[in-house]
Order: sequence, then structure tokens, then C-alpha cells
Amino acid sequence: RTSKGQWGGWAHVMCTVHLPGAGFLKPDTREDASFSLVDPQRHKLLCYLCTDKDAKRMGMKVQCAHKKCAKAFHVTCAAARNLRIDLD
Repeated sequence: RTSKGQWGGWAHVMCTVHLPGAGFLKPDTREDASFSLVDPQRHKLLCYLCTDKDAKRMGMKVQCAHKKCAKAFHVTCAAARNLRIDLD
């Protein structure tokens, strides 16, 4: 669940772990996901993996870390396509 009911009261654990600026206030139990340090510009990015026009805009996305690649995607979309996601 999320801290203070943000984002409808829940968040994907996978997204909380991989999204820069996100984290758990109670990391041992993975409770109280917090997004207070996430750059708000992440909402404006479009997921290049989503096929649904509305889904592309929903939620927060991460960006490719490969040189000169600015593609953005949902962590869950990348995982569903078996793309590699590294932790910094």
C-alpha cells in the first residue's frame, strides 16, 4: 500500500523498487510506498511499449539507460516483455 493513500492507496512493488525517487517507508515489510521524491515530469512521459493510447499516459514511467536512448516505459510493461531492468 502507499503512504498516505497516494495513487489510490496501492502501488506495484516492482514499480516502487525500480522508479527513481520511489521507495518504501517500511522496507522490511514493503509497506507504505512513497513517491514524494519522484520527478513529476515522469507523468508526462509516454510508454512506448503500451499499445493502448490511454494506457501510454497512465502512471509513471522509467527511461532507458542505454546511451542516447530516451524511450520511456512502465516497469510492468518492460517486465512483461522480459526486458532487462537494472537497479542503480
